[in-house]
Amino acid sequence: MLASGPPSGASQPTYGPGSTFYTYSGSTPLSQIAPGTVLASRSITDWGFDWPVTVVQLLYRTTTVLGQPTTNVTSILMPTTTQKPGEAVSDQLAYDSLNPLDEPSVVFAKGEGEGDDPSAYLNAGIAVIVPDTEG
Repeated sequence: MLASGPPSGASQPTYGPGSTFYTYSGSTPLSQIAPGTVLASRSITDWGFDWPVTVVQLLYRTTTVLGQPTTNVTSILMPTTTQKPGEAVSDQLAYDSLNPLDEPSVVFAKGEGEGDDPSAYLNAGIAVIVPDTEG
């Protein structure tokens, strides 16, 4: 369950449209980068949750339905307990919006919203992967 707002004293990361994290600015054209290549990453610690968690966000190269190179973001909720190497589940959050501010990575960074409660997986040492994909 997501809490409302960031913990006191935390600095809020930049998120949403216009954020440099969501924009690839490398010198190599995206068309020359293999799909799945991580282009940038950042960590958000104890952000927007009712329990301690580190959220690692990855900007990666992918392909549109029309075959064009593009980027996307996925968030990985890392367990604070002993991790089980190689174990992860993917949580496909249901959201019905074309607004980039409604994507899971932005919701996590803002410390807002609601979603599935991944605490059972995290408490068992299993990472939870939440991609910014709809449908």
